[in-house]
Amino acid sequence: YYCLSYCWGDYNPTQDKNILVNGKQFLVRANLWDFLDVARRKYPDRLFWIDAICINQSDNDEKGREVKRMGEIFSNATGVVVWLG
Repeated sequence: YYCLSYCWGDYNPTQDKNILVNGKQFLVRANLWDFLDVARRKYPDRLFWIDAICINQSDNDEKGREVKRMGEIFSNATGVVVWLG
C-alpha cells in the first residue's frame, strides 16, 4: 500500500463529494476527491491508505489510537504520495 499525505482543506459542505467505499456512500472533501479522481486513472492498481477514509472519523477512540500509529503506518508503506492539489 501507499500512504497519501495531503491537506484536508477547509470544511465546505457544498463542495463535498460522494464516493463509494465498500458499497456505501462516503463523503470526502473536494481536495481528496481531486486526488482520487487523478489516482484512479494514473495508479489504477495501487492501494492507498488515506486517513480520512481508513480511520473512522466519528469514533474518537479509534481516531486517537490510529493517529498514534500513523508513523508506523507511513513507515511500513511501499511509498508516500504527497498531494498538493
